[in-house]
Amino acid sequence: MKNIISSFLIVLISATSIMAQSSQKAVKQLLLSYQEKINLSQGEEFSEENNQAFLQLFYSSNAQVATLGIPNLGEGQTTIKKFVNGINERFDEEADIVVNLQILKQNGPNDSSPNRKLYEITALQNFSGFKKDGSDFVNHSKIQFEVEYLVNQKIARIVSIKKVESKSGLWVDAHVGAGMTSISSDYADMQSSGKFGISYGLALDYMFNEHFGITTGINFSSYSSTFELASFEQEAFRTTDQDNDEYDLHAQGSGISSDVNLKYMEIPIGIAIRYNGFISRLGIKYGIASSSSNANYTDGSITTTGYYPKYNVTLHDIPEYGFGTYSLSGKEAQVFPESAMIGFVQLGYQFFLSEKVSLSFMGFYQTSFSSVYTADSKSIATGNEEYNSVLHLNDATKISAYGLEVGIGFKLF
Repeated sequence: MKNIISSFLIVLISATSIMAQSSQKAVKQLLLSYQEKINLSQGEEFSEENNQAFLQLFYSSNAQVATLGIPNLGEGQTTIKKFVNGINERFDEEADIVVNLQILKQNGPNDSSPNRKLYEITALQNFSGFKKDGSDFVNHSKIQFEVEYLVNQKIARIVSIKKVESKSGLWVDAHVGAGMTSISSDYADMQSSGKFGISYGLALDYMFNEHFGITTGINFSSYSSTFELASFEQEAFRTTDQDNDEYDLHAQGSGISSDVNLKYMEIPIGIAIRYNGFISRLGIKYGIASSSSNANYTDGSITTTGYYPKYNVTLHDIPEYGFGTYSLSGKEAQVFPESAMIGFVQLGYQFFLSEKVSLSFMGFYQTSFSSVYTADSKSIATGNEEYNSVLHLNDATKISAYGLEVGIGFKLF
């Protein structure tokens, strides 16, 4: 029994191999016939015989084929019958039409049914001829043949021909991102927790070829965190009162909670990589701080006193001079973010809705290389119930974000 099964498998494998060779040979012969019979002016005339010989290479007279820029056929695709009529109407029948194919890739066979196998062949095509007005016509395109092989009849026919748009050129991508953002704290007693944030903008990718290019654009991002500080004592802050007398403001706080939101306009520059649908961008962004950044206190209290060196006296519990204990809840804070260099990396997948339109889903991470905030003193209270943000207590403040970005891209040229 084992010998019988082995013999059967050998026969089956041999038959499959012979069938595959037969179909591939038929497909190869079909493409050779395509190059020959597309010369509809054979015999120096456009005859119905020539037209039919070429049409018989196709699945039907309604098979869709690339227009190849032939005048008055429009962009995209048309039926093979209209394509043939277009050649008859616009080309000189006394001059040959010459087509050369350079096969780049073949996929298949794929079994669509027991009697039908499908192939996809990608090729570079040079199409040349003379129009009736005496001018040359030359078209150089990457095209994709969809070919069917009928097993029972042992014949191959062209189902469609599509033009493959080059992935090189300039692409614009409109995107929106969302994820976790954070503003760091290096003040020993202050805790920070990141918050949800959004970003949006435009990316411009100039692809030198199908896989590599450079990227730039514009992006608008917000970075947010909540800060908690159990207690603090600020260093003396020299200022003047309403009588224009100088004094050193001292402050102690407790139970402080604050929300800080820093907004940036970012200009990226980096490299873009695309491979088999995967897309990546990495580089640096120059972040320009926005004046709409804001901070406010949500909880806590602060007690202030004032030392007047001119009189060698410390004043406290004088509300009209801003000395006393005050609630920070609901108080706005001054915040002064600085421009920064931000490193970024993105990785995701790009779906092509058409040759010139794509939809992408990308994960991203970005972080500033240096501090985005510099304070001249570690002070929160500045007098007259005005306050700096808690970022004034940091030596170095950095921003970062990670999340998901969704974009729709368009090829400009």
